[in-house]
Amino acid sequence: MRNTDLYGVGGWLLLLSLILIVLFPASMLFDLILGWYRGMNGYFDLLEGYRNFYIADTPLKIYLIFLSILAGWFIINRQLNGVAMAKVFLISNVIIRFLNLVMPTLFAIQADMKYILEKDAAIHLAIALVTCIVVYAYLLMSKRVKYTVNL
Repeated sequence: MRNTDLYGVGGWLLLLSLILIVLFPASMLFDLILGWYRGMNGYFDLLEGYRNFYIADTPLKIYLIFLSILAGWFIINRQLNGVAMAKVFLISNVIIRFLNLVMPTLFAIQADMKYILEKDAAIHLAIALVTCIVVYAYLLMSKRVKYTVNL
Protein backbone atom coordinates (compact mmCIF):
# COMPACT_ATOMS: atom_id res chain seq x y z
CA MET A 1 0.00 0.00 0.00
CA ARG A 2 1.27 3.44 -0.95
CA ASN A 3 1.44 6.40 1.43
CA THR A 4 -0.09 9.20 -0.63
CA ASP A 5 1.59 11.90 1.49
CA LEU A 6 4.95 10.65 0.28
CA TYR A 7 3.97 10.11 -3.34
CA GLY A 8 5.24 12.53 -5.95
CA VAL A 9 8.26 14.67 -6.53
CA GLY A 10 8.45 16.91 -3.49
CA GLY A 11 10.63 17.67 -0.52
CA TRP A 12 14.23 16.47 -0.81
CA LEU A 13 13.49 14.66 -4.06
CA LEU A 14 12.35 17.91 -5.67
CA LEU A 15 15.45 19.68 -4.35
CA LEU A 16 17.66 16.93 -5.77
CA SER A 17 15.92 17.21 -9.14
CA LEU A 18 16.39 20.98 -9.25
CA ILE A 19 20.06 20.63 -8.36
CA LEU A 20 20.50 18.03 -11.10
CA ILE A 21 18.63 20.05 -13.74
CA VAL A 22 19.74 23.61 -12.90
CA LEU A 23 22.47 24.14 -10.31
CA PHE A 24 24.98 21.43 -11.21
CA PRO A 25 24.87 22.08 -14.97
CA ALA A 26 25.14 25.84 -14.39
CA SER A 27 28.22 25.42 -12.19
CA MET A 28 29.84 23.05 -14.71
CA LEU A 29 29.13 25.44 -17.59
CA PHE A 30 30.60 28.31 -15.59
CA ASP A 31 33.70 26.22 -14.88
CA LEU A 32 34.06 25.30 -18.55
CA ILE A 33 33.62 28.86 -19.75
CA LEU A 34 36.07 30.19 -17.17
CA GLY A 35 38.69 27.58 -18.08
CA TRP A 36 38.43 28.28 -21.79
CA TYR A 37 38.37 32.04 -21.19
CA ARG A 38 41.61 31.78 -19.22
CA GLY A 39 43.07 29.58 -21.90
CA MET A 40 42.21 31.94 -24.71
CA ASN A 41 43.67 34.84 -22.73
CA GLY A 42 47.16 33.45 -22.55
CA TYR A 43 47.15 30.37 -20.33
CA PHE A 44 47.27 28.04 -23.32
CA ASP A 45 50.39 29.76 -24.61
CA LEU A 46 52.09 30.30 -21.24
CA LEU A 47 51.47 27.00 -19.52
CA GLU A 48 52.63 23.80 -21.13
CA GLY A 49 49.96 21.10 -21.06
CA TYR A 50 47.12 23.43 -20.08
CA ARG A 51 45.48 23.32 -23.52
CA ASN A 52 45.55 19.51 -23.61
CA PHE A 53 44.20 19.39 -20.06
CA TYR A 54 41.15 21.43 -21.06
CA ILE A 55 40.68 19.55 -24.32
CA ALA A 56 40.48 16.32 -22.29
CA ASP A 57 38.44 17.86 -19.47
CA THR A 58 35.75 19.43 -21.64
CA PRO A 59 34.03 16.23 -22.87
CA LEU A 60 34.08 14.85 -19.31
CA LYS A 61 32.26 17.92 -18.02
CA ILE A 62 29.81 17.90 -20.92
CA TYR A 63 29.06 14.24 -20.14
CA LEU A 64 28.37 15.13 -16.49
CA ILE A 65 26.12 18.03 -17.53
CA PHE A 66 24.15 15.77 -19.88
CA LEU A 67 23.85 12.97 -17.32
CA SER A 68 22.83 15.39 -14.56
CA ILE A 69 20.06 16.99 -16.61
CA LEU A 70 18.84 13.61 -17.84
CA ALA A 71 18.72 12.15 -14.32
CA GLY A 72 16.90 15.18 -12.93
CA TRP A 73 14.44 15.19 -15.82
CA PHE A 74 13.67 11.49 -15.38
CA ILE A 75 13.12 11.98 -11.65
CA ILE A 76 10.82 14.98 -12.19
CA ASN A 77 8.80 12.88 -14.63
CA ARG A 78 8.73 9.95 -12.17
CA GLN A 79 10.38 7.50 -14.50
CA LEU A 80 11.75 4.34 -12.95
CA ASN A 81 15.18 4.78 -14.53
CA GLY A 82 15.55 8.27 -13.03
CA VAL A 83 16.88 6.89 -9.76
CA ALA A 84 19.27 4.56 -11.57
CA MET A 85 20.41 7.46 -13.77
CA ALA A 86 21.00 9.61 -10.65
CA LYS A 87 23.14 6.83 -9.16
CA VAL A 88 25.15 6.58 -12.38
CA PHE A 89 25.61 10.35 -12.30
CA LEU A 90 26.84 10.30 -8.69
CA ILE A 91 29.39 7.56 -9.36
CA SER A 92 30.47 9.15 -12.66
CA ASN A 93 30.98 12.46 -10.88
CA VAL A 94 33.34 10.83 -8.36
CA ILE A 95 35.28 9.02 -11.09
CA ILE A 96 35.64 12.15 -13.22
CA ARG A 97 36.68 14.22 -10.20
CA PHE A 98 39.38 11.63 -9.51
CA LEU A 99 40.53 11.86 -13.13
CA ASN A 100 40.70 15.66 -12.72
CA LEU A 101 43.03 15.08 -9.79
CA VAL A 102 45.52 13.04 -11.83
CA MET A 103 45.18 14.86 -15.17
CA PRO A 104 47.59 17.72 -14.33
CA THR A 105 50.33 15.13 -13.87
CA LEU A 106 49.36 13.27 -17.04
CA PHE A 107 49.52 16.46 -19.10
CA ALA A 108 52.78 17.66 -17.52
CA ILE A 109 51.41 21.01 -16.39
CA GLN A 110 53.95 23.34 -14.76
CA ALA A 111 54.38 22.91 -11.02
CA ASP A 112 52.70 26.13 -9.83
CA MET A 113 49.59 25.65 -11.98
CA LYS A 114 49.61 21.91 -11.33
CA TYR A 115 49.41 22.59 -7.59
CA ILE A 116 46.42 24.92 -8.08
CA LEU A 117 44.59 22.46 -10.34
CA GLU A 118 45.27 19.50 -8.03
CA LYS A 119 44.16 21.44 -4.96
CA ASP A 120 40.93 22.46 -6.70
CA ALA A 121 40.40 18.89 -7.94
CA ALA A 122 40.99 17.44 -4.46
CA ILE A 123 38.35 19.75 -2.97
CA HIS A 124 35.87 18.84 -5.72
CA LEU A 125 36.63 15.14 -5.27
CA ALA A 126 35.96 15.35 -1.53
CA ILE A 127 32.67 17.16 -2.16
CA ALA A 128 31.71 14.60 -4.83
CA LEU A 129 32.47 11.69 -2.48
CA VAL A 130 30.41 13.10 0.38
CA THR A 131 27.58 14.02 -1.97
CA CYS A 132 27.66 10.57 -3.54
CA ILE A 133 27.44 8.82 -0.17
CA VAL A 134 24.67 11.03 1.21
CA VAL A 135 22.49 11.19 -1.92
CA TYR A 136 23.02 7.51 -2.78
CA ALA A 137 21.89 6.58 0.75
CA TYR A 138 18.88 8.88 0.39
CA LEU A 139 17.92 7.27 -2.92
CA LEU A 140 18.17 3.81 -1.35
CA MET A 141 16.33 4.54 1.91
CA SER A 142 13.78 7.24 1.12
CA LYS A 143 10.15 6.21 1.29
CA ARG A 144 9.23 9.08 -1.02
CA VAL A 145 11.63 7.75 -3.65
CA LYS A 146 10.22 4.23 -3.27
CA TYR A 147 6.58 5.34 -3.46
CA THR A 148 7.16 7.79 -6.30
CA VAL A 149 9.05 5.53 -8.69
CA ASN A 150 7.51 2.21 -7.53
CA LEU A 151 10.75 0.53 -6.50
